[in-house]
Amino acid sequence: MRRTAVLLIVLGAIGVTSIAQENCIRLRLDLISFCIPEGWTLKDDGTSKGKMAIAAASDDFAPNVGIRVEDINVPLDVLGQYLAEHISEMLKDSATDVRLLERKEFKALNNQQGLKWTFYSKTKGRELRTTQYLFSGQGNAKVFITFTALESQSPALDPIFDRSAKTLQVGN
Repeated sequence: MRRTAVLLIVLGAIGVTSIAQENCIRLRLDLISFCIPEGWTLKDDGTSKGKMAIAAASDDFAPNVGIRVEDINVPLDVLGQYLAEHISEMLKDSATDVRLLERKEFKALNNQQGLKWTFYSKTKGRELRTTQYLFSGQGNAKVFITFTALESQSPALDPIFDRSAKTLQVGN
């Protein structure tokens, strides 16, 4: 009886997680998807390499999220360290005053291990906060989920970004 109760609780928790993940609009790219924040709109960027979604504009800026999948044959932690150390160089043509604010491990609801880093940048006079999540996909695929918002919007949006990225599913 006790085993049955524990099994029912575990199965119920799995079912609730599954329902919560499916009761959303999923941004899909190949065999990878995640739930976009409620109220955001899917947008086709016209390429097959990435997809995006946007929120309603506030302060003349629309917070957005994009997903890209790249074939990169290096371990996730090595790639994450490289990106964290070289983010200023990568954005030097489009941004000034780029600063890494946070870098840490991140786990999706399905226990998919990933990395999260947040950085500040000034672009065309705007102060932006970008939060990027990096996961391994199938084979050498690396999944990049990138949220961008105004720095002033980030206190309200940061937890929403985490909740969205946690719904990542690979191979569905």
